Amino acid sequence: MIRSIQMAQRSRLHGWLIPVGLVAVSFGSILVRLAGEAPPLVIAAWRMGCASLVLIPVAIQRHALRGISRRDVLLSIISGGFLALHFAFWIHSLSATSVASSTVLVSTSPIFVAIGSWFLLRERISRRQFMGISLSVAGSVMVSRVDFGGAAHVGDLLALGGAAMSAAYLIVGRGVRQRVSILAYITLMYTSAAVALIFGCLILRQPLFGYAPNTVLYLVLLAVIPQLIGHSSFNALLGRFRASTVSIVLLAEPIGSSALAYLILGEAVNPLQAVGGLLILIGIYVSVSKEASHAAKLD
Repeated sequence: MIRSIQMAQRSRLHGWLIPVGLVAVSFGSILVRLAGEAPPLVIAAWRMGCASLVLIPVAIQRHALRGISRRDVLLSIISGGFLALHFAFWIHSLSATSVASSTVLVSTSPIFVAIGSWFLLRERISRRQFMGISLSVAGSVMVSRVDFGGAAHVGDLLALGGAAMSAAYLIVGRGVRQRVSILAYITLMYTSAAVALIFGCLILRQPLFGYAPNTVLYLVLLAVIPQLIGHSSFNALLGRFRASTVSIVLLAEPIGSSALAYLILGEAVNPLQAVGGLLILIGIYVSVSKEASHAAKLD
């Protein structure tokens, strides 16, 4: 009886994590644009650095890092490296292409999850997955075609690179989260990502301080809303759902980000971008929906 109540409580919690996480991550691209005074790498470093400063004392106070194997510590650090690269690519893309293009292209991570599973786990891509990948590639071409020939094309490629890094971070995180608590995992991962990004800023001589107060406010909000609330919600879901299932949920992010970009930034969506984005989302759904259904049955 008690176990059933606990399971029901966890299910309700996971149900709340999805909408809260989606709304939070949708603010990411908007806050990046508003903090545009700072270079992309600095924005990413502030985002992860502030999030880490919040988590480290909490993790120490709760002894969250005790008993974790060296293997899981190493895997968490590796996952943090992928997350650092994800933000470095994606945030840079937002300075070179539209919010709609960037958020849609970076959301192709489920495709990279399928491809990564094929190479790393020797899992063959089914016809359904191949059809979904083909639709997404066609949609990506349409989205990129709107910006083709200028700096925006580079931004689209950076967004795709961010998608690949996001897939790697989700795949590694799924394995670790089955053995490690959410607090321990995100503390190790966010901190390692912050160290990597800060080190990158120092190497490239990009100043971490000296920005206007409103820019600093947006940088802190990036750490609180899309990172501590948004990404942490989805990392919590990795403890129960497969990486591909979590990545499906993240497909709603472009819709939220594009709507916020229209309302806050006045950034319209080109009709060709809208059609291309729809194709990408359909393709991703087709390629991974069967696996998501299987994961739901297992849970």
